[in-house]
Amino acid sequence: MFDAIVEHNDVIAEYRACGDPRKVAAVKWKRPVGPTSIRRIQETLRAVLGPAVKEDLLTVNVASLVELPPASRPTPKVWTEERVAR
Repeated sequence: MFDAIVEHNDVIAEYRACGDPRKVAAVKWKRPVGPTSIRRIQETLRAVLGPAVKEDLLTVNVASLVELPPASRPTPKVWTEERVAR
C-alpha cells in the first residue's frame, strides 16, 4: 500500500520533469502525498483493522507492521520585510 504511494509520488515527479506536454498534462492536478498524510493513512488503517483482529476476523493487523521513514517537520520561515514585499 505505502509502496504504491511512494511510486505515485515518483511518477508525478518524473512526468513533471520530462517536458513531454502529454505527460505533464496527465499529472496537472495531481499532488504528491506527503509524509504526514502517509502517517495519517497508516493510523486510519491501523484503527480500522484493530477491531477486526479483536473479533478474530483477521489474525494480524498488517498496518501496524509497516515501518515508515521518519518525517521531518519543515523549518518555519520568519516573515521579514523583504519576504512580505515579494
